[in-house]
Amino acid sequence: YDNAISQKFATGYPTGMINRINGVAGGSRAAWLDLTKAVLSETAKCGLAINTTKSGTNLDVTVKLAIGAEAMPAGNYGLTVLLIEKEMSGTGPGWDQVNYYSSTRGTNGVNDPSHPFYSQGDPIVGYVHTNTVRAVLQNDPLGDPVSADNLAASATSEYTYSWDLSGMDSDLQVVAFLSEFTDKPQTQGIESSYVWNTQIVNVGENQDFD
Repeated sequence: YDNAISQKFATGYPTGMINRINGVAGGSRAAWLDLTKAVLSETAKCGLAINTTKSGTNLDVTVKLAIGAEAMPAGNYGLTVLLIEKEMSGTGPGWDQVNYYSSTRGTNGVNDPSHPFYSQGDPIVGYVHTNTVRAVLQNDPLGDPVSADNLAASATSEYTYSWDLSGMDSDLQVVAFLSEFTDKPQTQGIESSYVWNTQIVNVGENQDFD
């Protein structure tokens, strides 16, 4: 999943895109919030609902997709379903966070004494990682294909998944989103890649269409 996402959407880090459209963030992190608010104000053409059932370490997920009064625009669509852990922390390789804001970086970092990470050292030991992808529930990392019939006006469809939660904490969420995509790496224009709607729910709970 990481490799597929990096190849398709990321030319470097930190990278910011709104609805997976390259360049829409204008190259400035200061603009991300306003751009996100503008996207959230749009009227959705489709809706998603998620039901989750947890029994011991087994998780069953049902994602429902409903299309509005008009069919989705022609294109290639995929449904992505991710298992997210809200907070994770540990020490050692894979856990400690490289800190370019640290005072020890000097000219090799971001020399900003006002930043909260400035005095936390490099790396930050015990860093709390948030909203970490723990599992990709669909088969295709860029989203399982959705048939044209399920994208027609007023169509409804369901998709089911199961996962073993062994070794995971309890602060888990399921995220599902419908995206339009292309197989061409680094082709991220609005004509080829777009997230049409997203839904999120805590594991063990249900979230209806909203």
